[in-house]
Amino acid sequence: MNGARRLTGILLLVLALAGPLAACVTSPDDGASDVAANELYKEGRAAIRHGDYDAAIDLLSRLTTRYPYSRVVEPARLQLAFAFYKSGQAEEAIERLEQFIQRYPDSQNLAYAYYLRALAALEISSAELTDYMGRAPVTGALNSSRRSFQYLSQLAQKFPRSRYFDDAVKKIGELRDAMARYEIHAANYFLKEGHFEQALDRAEYVTRYYARSPQLPDALVIMVRAWLELGQQQKALEALQALETNYADLPVTREARRRFDAAAGTD
Repeated sequence: MNGARRLTGILLLVLALAGPLAACVTSPDDGASDVAANELYKEGRAAIRHGDYDAAIDLLSRLTTRYPYSRVVEPARLQLAFAFYKSGQAEEAIERLEQFIQRYPDSQNLAYAYYLRALAALEISSAELTDYMGRAPVTGALNSSRRSFQYLSQLAQKFPRSRYFDDAVKKIGELRDAMARYEIHAANYFLKEGHFEQALDRAEYVTRYYARSPQLPDALVIMVRAWLELGQQQKALEALQALETNYADLPVTREARRRFDAAAGTD
């Protein structure tokens, strides 16, 4: 009997605690909640306009938590992601945007969500690339850049008629060039350290996957030098001929020819 009374008491306590918690989340047809949600949304947007992103995050977070059925919760989630992005919390912004894309696959703002996600990823990858360029190559240095490339490509493929398409294509080209520069940086590092096969791998990667990059002449020069260091004059000559065919007027091409002739004893 005492056990039954104790169980009843626990159930009553749980119900009593659940009441106030349930009151914090509004139902879909609560008109008063829409007024409160709208007010939070307006204040959050105003905070964003004034550059007070921390305040915007606080206001919009409260809106999305307390009023998940509000008519403004969809744009509020997008504005919240933007506030995170502008406050320097790019990873948090990406997470919020991933959730938005999954939750609202038919949203009129879906293209913008994809675009903002790409911008947030670019912010991370650009900072990392700048840092990596100043030191020895590391495994996974381009992982963030590849993610940015993926996001930009998805945007361009899914929304070719959106207002963000042209900028996405431009950024894809810029990102490819930045990634190619990193590969050249790594190749030059390995060349300097005497790791000629690793230098070749990086340079050949550029010729294979970044064939339109401005870094291609540098890749061919590295190949000439690395093949010469490895005693493979025929392969060095093939790289030199490709360099001279496409970039005959560049100083690096003439320097590569002098280096090859010296190694071959044809000075």
